[in-house]
Amino acid sequence: MKKLLFYFIISLSIISCGAKYYGQMNSDNMNKLKLGMTIQQVTDILGDTYKISKNEMVGTNEIKVLSYRNAEEFYNFTFENGLLKKWDRELVPQIHSSKTE
Repeated sequence: MKKLLFYFIISLSIISCGAKYYGQMNSDNMNKLKLGMTIQQVTDILGDTYKISKNEMVGTNEIKVLSYRNAEEFYNFTFENGLLKKWDRELVPQIHSSKTE
């Protein structure tokens, strides 16, 4: 019984961590985004689980790309001088193992 309870608690912990990490990348929140939003406005909606995948100066413009990932997709949000200029989505490659003999 103790072993079963242990596995239940571990499973619940893993599920709750996944919900925190992936939970804010949903269509309701994506529909709230508008071009011209600040980095703070976007992270207020999507959370702080992003990675900075690019940060550079192009002429006098600061370009920053924040990347979010959920279980199936990557989202890249491009900011120019702190304002959202575009975002795009890429599917996460699915690795399928096939055994041939």
